[in-house]
Amino acid sequence: MKYIILIIFFISISINTAYAYNTGKITIYGNKPFKADVLIANKPKEWILGLMFIRHLDKNTGLLMIMPPAKVAIWMKNMLMPIDCIYILNNRVVNIYKNLPVCAIKNCKKYYSNTLVNRVLEVNAGIAEEYGIKKNDKVKLNLN
Repeated sequence: MKYIILIIFFISISINTAYAYNTGKITIYGNKPFKADVLIANKPKEWILGLMFIRHLDKNTGLLMIMPPAKVAIWMKNMLMPIDCIYILNNRVVNIYKNLPVCAIKNCKKYYSNTLVNRVLEVNAGIAEEYGIKKNDKVKLNLN
């Protein structure tokens, strides 16, 4: 039992070291401005992980994936909470998926950007509706 606890401890240290996210602040100017503190995922391994295995986000927090312009898709495999997914190109919202459900099966549905994006914001489900976020809304990003 003692060895299992030590192994889990060392695995958790390795994960925290491998995923040392930078932070930033994002504002989306929907019907009312949505301001959030975000973790910045700017490496492919961080994009793949996304918010997998996260059980809770504070209301005005999220994960912002920053990548080269591409058509992308996310899926909800291993997600433990529903989210809103906001696709962004430069400083404009280009697509939104609201209230994406968790997926506990092997072949989870994919949610495509349908256009080039260079940022993907994952936030708590309901945020897009609450703040009236829609396509073409302006986005401002401040990196720490």
